[in-house]
Amino acid sequence: MTKPDVSVVISCYNKRETIAQSIRSVLLQEGVRFELIVVDDGSTDGSNNILDAFSTDERVKIIRKDHNGISATKNIGLANARSDIVYFVDGDCVLDQNSLARLLSSFTSPRIGCVGGAVRSINKSNSIANAIELMQNEVERKWPFGANVAYRREALTRTGGFDESAEAGEDVDLFLRVSKMGFDFIYNPAIVARTVNPESFSSFLNQRFHWGIGFAQLAERHKEVLTTRIKLCFSLTLF
Repeated sequence: MTKPDVSVVISCYNKRETIAQSIRSVLLQEGVRFELIVVDDGSTDGSNNILDAFSTDERVKIIRKDHNGISATKNIGLANARSDIVYFVDGDCVLDQNSLARLLSSFTSPRIGCVGGAVRSINKSNSIANAIELMQNEVERKWPFGANVAYRREALTRTGGFDESAEAGEDVDLFLRVSKMGFDFIYNPAIVARTVNPESFSSFLNQRFHWGIGFAQLAERHKEVLTTRIKLCFSLTLF
């Protein structure tokens, strides 16, 4: 069996409204040999029925497991991936055309252990959703979006993958551990994943509160890396 250029891992937990569109956006990518691994984290909203529709596509592998969190879900995807490049996409994200090709072309050196792309809003006509997009994308990014990021397998193997004990912030934690090993990071805004941003102030605050818990844990774990400048950058994406 030919080894794929990239293994795409989509994590799914109760994404009935978006998972089909997310999968199709990967299957429509051209010019790249890829495999798609979809890991369902014990969904209860009928997502499984939607996943069944893609089970006959030889490019797609569906894995189902009991619910135990995003880190374990991504690690199972990693364990089943065959490529040297593993690309993690959330189940509510839709890739722009040519994103896979742009992703692979960004890994220009063995020193590059991580490549991240932009996360844009599908619903930017909503003022709050559009404001969130501006906050997240119009600052100098020091780390990737966890919903749209790829790693070299060597980096993932050496770090042991995602920390399954982390309550939140598992994506940034992995990135920081990879960075400490000397790997470089490339941010390529032409690699675009689109998602639905919160449309109300209350849902925005709920999302940021969850992220804030993760950042507090990160600040304790990675004191030597999270400089004042990086903390300010993160705070701008929060508020």
